[in-house]
Amino acid sequence: MAGTRCVHGIDSRFCAVCNRTSKASRSLSAIGSVTLPEIQEYLRTEQARATPRAIAEVLGVDARTVTAQLGEDAADEGSAPRISSGTELLMRLTAWKAKRDAR
Repeated sequence: MAGTRCVHGIDSRFCAVCNRTSKASRSLSAIGSVTLPEIQEYLRTEQARATPRAIAEVLGVDARTVTAQLGEDAADEGSAPRISSGTELLMRLTAWKAKRDAR
């Protein structure tokens, strides 16, 4: 067997118990599993903008938390169209990451 055995007696790569993410690691209301620095890198690289609400939806936090972290004027910078929903932001971010990782 290529993998090591976990405490549950099976290959640790396939153990659902060992590979479960904790509730503390990801908010239950988050629609994606990305971090704020990844979102910021995407927005900077693609010269895109997103509303604090869209970023908050992806992260599963309150929009006021995002606004406090980024500053109020962060969403108003530039002339690019603004991404207004978390689903749209997550889809664009996922496509960007796939394209970036393919290089």
